[in-house]
Amino acid sequence: MKSLITLLLFSLIGGHSFAQALKTVQANELYVKAMKYYESRNYDSLVSSLEQVVNLRPDHPGIRYNLAAAYALDGRPFDAVKNLGKIADMKLYYAVQQDSDFKSIRSSDLFIPVQKKFEQNMIPVTNSSAAFVLKEKGLLTEGLAFDAATGRFFISSVHKRKIIEYNSIGESGQFNSQNADLLGIFGMKADEKNRILWAAAGAIKFMEGYEDSLKGASFLYKFNLDDGSLLHAYPPPETGGDHLFGDLTINSRGDVYVSDSRDNAIYRMSADGSRLEIFIPSGYFLSLQGIAFSDDDSLLYAADYSQGIFKINTPNGSVNLLENKTSTTLLGIDGLYFYKGKLIATQNGVNPQRILSLKPDDEITKVVNYKILESNNPLFDEPTLGVIDKDNFYFISNSQWGRFDKSGRIFPDEQLDNPRILMINLKSSDDNKE
Repeated sequence: MKSLITLLLFSLIGGHSFAQALKTVQANELYVKAMKYYESRNYDSLVSSLEQVVNLRPDHPGIRYNLAAAYALDGRPFDAVKNLGKIADMKLYYAVQQDSDFKSIRSSDLFIPVQKKFEQNMIPVTNSSAAFVLKEKGLLTEGLAFDAATGRFFISSVHKRKIIEYNSIGESGQFNSQNADLLGIFGMKADEKNRILWAAAGAIKFMEGYEDSLKGASFLYKFNLDDGSLLHAYPPPETGGDHLFGDLTINSRGDVYVSDSRDNAIYRMSADGSRLEIFIPSGYFLSLQGIAFSDDDSLLYAADYSQGIFKINTPNGSVNLLENKTSTTLLGIDGLYFYKGKLIATQNGVNPQRILSLKPDDEITKVVNYKILESNNPLFDEPTLGVIDKDNFYFISNSQWGRFDKSGRIFPDEQLDNPRILMINLKSSDDNKE
């Protein structure tokens, strides 16, 4: 009976007045009721409650999986398999054969084909090649930036609270000044024109030297791109809550936009500014992750781990969730990048973890097609952020967020892997088709 109890609902929390966030809150309330029905084995009421949740969150694979389990427990094998089939069509995997909730239908002719389909979804899709490997372990690598002028990559370390530089001849070393007292480094972007490396940073228990006094602290760091000196550290606007700067992007004017995954707001600092200001306030997002500009800077795309992909009209600040018209889910997306009218996404909140190419419609109101560029690569251990250089997408394949114990202490070196960066040539991939 584990499928309903152990479900992680992609942060089904909040009390926002905005329509999409409100749906999530309503879904959470219904789900809480469903858990009580599950515990009391009132399967008819369990089904009814979960059907309502699925209507509110139709592309949430975990909720649909639980509805399938409820159908099986309620003696409705056809409906159970139908919902499992929809999850399998998302190209995801669940170990249905090991779940006792499906015990009553395991041997049915309906169940076996969908089980095989889940297994097929675990066949690796690999279009990447190795870019480089870092010698130092235990970094908890998260962000990646590139300076085309010098051919240098920059890799952020959350655990070691530093930035590693990797040059064109394969040499690596610490980029930032040795005496800079930094927080954990997350997303980064290189402003090649102005010779600046921007880095989003925040305090979490997985970083060395974490203390409770640092809880909720975040900074936008401004480094000299050529010598690694720290030029300035910008705190968030005062909102009264905790902060965690997870990613950032830069428009063609050099304005910096930062995503905050705790306050769930987006901040902006103009190229000639001296402080961060609120661009999109809290309320629209529940688990804000990667952000990326369209080519003309008119749209800012934002990935929300628990809701999907939003588009933000930068001239007027309007926020709209892109409707998902594909057969897969757009939840669990971490990094987000714009490439020739498409969005490249690292999706580490699903199983198997994967890299997607997403195609919006001409009106930019919905996502209409997707393609899996990489999936279930044996080198994956929670792929995180990346960077596009020309037609090549470079990304961190093994951040190793799971290599910490409950207290936040990292595993010993013999249980860690060397951080690895992979590269996918986007130009050589086929046109987006499901």
